[in-house]
Amino acid sequence: MKKYLVLLLAGGLAAAGAAWTQEKDFSLLQKYKTVESRIEKAQSYFGKDKREACERELDAVLAVIRDHHEALHLRSVLAYKKGDFTAALENIAAAKAGYVRMREAYLLFQAEKAKRLQDDGVPVSGAEGNNVDASALHLARGQNRCQIGEYLITTKSSDDRDNTRGEALGSGEALKPVPAEYDFFQGNCLLKLGRAAEAEGRYKAALRADPKHAGAANNLANLLYAGGRPQEARAAIQEAEANSVEINPGLKKAVEKACAK
Repeated sequence: MKKYLVLLLAGGLAAAGAAWTQEKDFSLLQKYKTVESRIEKAQSYFGKDKREACERELDAVLAVIRDHHEALHLRSVLAYKKGDFTAALENIAAAKAGYVRMREAYLLFQAEKAKRLQDDGVPVSGAEGNNVDASALHLARGQNRCQIGEYLITTKSSDDRDNTRGEALGSGEALKPVPAEYDFFQGNCLLKLGRAAEAEGRYKAALRADPKHAGAANNLANLLYAGGRPQEARAAIQEAEANSVEINPGLKKAVEKACAK
């Protein structure tokens, strides 16, 4: 079977311990702020294909926050591009765990701020109770700021696929448990390692987080088709198209042909 695989290069979790104090939670967010410029430099170097410079910046970030999710995600992408899919998988798994820790710290900090407002007699309800100052929002975006790499097979640019990455979040509720991009990229690593069943689960997880994720939708349909499950592939395509996701025309044609047999 011919494969129409869309691979996008970005792009067991443990929650943070409940014993953390608010001071430690705030300290983690403050650390994220201190390495902000280094993450931006690393992403810039990556875009210019200056990998050694990129890795130096990532090492500096991880020396401050060993599980910084953006740094680990980018390190995973670098390993993937080198063909070291085992290292890529290890790093993206660590990125997911780091993101969960950051998210937990952010939500606890947010809850503490809301409590302080209430203690001061300030009415807090609904979205107002979830809002925090702009600096904290800037620290805890739900997904990476930059798009890394490009589709091998697609009709849209990666920048068109998701233009929300650079926006600050308006509330803690907008922080996803895990960004769709992380599960998608983990699925790609697993697929490269021949672990198709696990990759399928990661693509489905990515689509639960973001039903419009084109890479996950295409890769899931392709995986099902290549695995001799054309009816399931067609159902996945139909669901993706219902969410306005563009499916690779060659893949769609192949799936329809297989279903007609």
